[in-house]
Amino acid sequence: MTEKEIKDFISKQEEQKALRRKKREILGRNPVKYAFPFIREICKLNKGAREEQKIILSDVLGEEEIEIIFDDFRKLGSLEDAVLYWLKRSGRERLSFMHFLFKLAIVQDGIHNDEWNMLMNLIRQLRFNKFYCEAFRYRYFSLRTEFYDYERKSSTSTEDHSASTNNSSQSLKPYFTILGLEETASDEEIKRAYHKLALQHHPDMQKNADRIKECEAMMAKINEAYEKLRG
Repeated sequence: MTEKEIKDFISKQEEQKALRRKKREILGRNPVKYAFPFIREICKLNKGAREEQKIILSDVLGEEEIEIIFDDFRKLGSLEDAVLYWLKRSGRERLSFMHFLFKLAIVQDGIHNDEWNMLMNLIRQLRFNKFYCEAFRYRYFSLRTEFYDYERKSSTSTEDHSASTNNSSQSLKPYFTILGLEETASDEEIKRAYHKLALQHHPDMQKNADRIKECEAMMAKINEAYEKLRG
């Protein structure tokens, strides 16, 4: 390597370290004691996603720290102490940390029911107000692996959706197109298409880490189409 190449390599390494330090702020002070307990609880609920979880964690943690989470949890603090710690942090800090935990729960097939329940329970323990509770649900519910059951129970009607949209099919046509559906699509087909597209384009999916802005714009369109067709 030339002297310039060596300098460029060192400079790049320093930039990466600085970026990791910045991202690491999401985990608060003393993450081993106050962030790792939650991270471990989320990760152990889906052991089949171990490699994917390690990729996400490596963005903010070193190899030895990741090993503590998965293999040497004797150093971890208690969940009770961790809750008390985060209750003392600012709303912005708690919000960033919760979004990080959601990302850990999202794998290729979405968020499993036990992971969802744990995250919702933690949101309540950290005393997020009603607005933020609804914001979390709105952002992530389309990624639930139990999405169909959840939507079926939440629905106020079990009638075929196509019957209620016959008179306005022309105005709704662009929304059917966004979801890749025919205008005669049923309510169940609309839900299935929406869930499938969310798993492809949600900005918090690890595979979309390099196209976040694009995915945010895409999800805005997908969400609008879903809401219009189910409204």
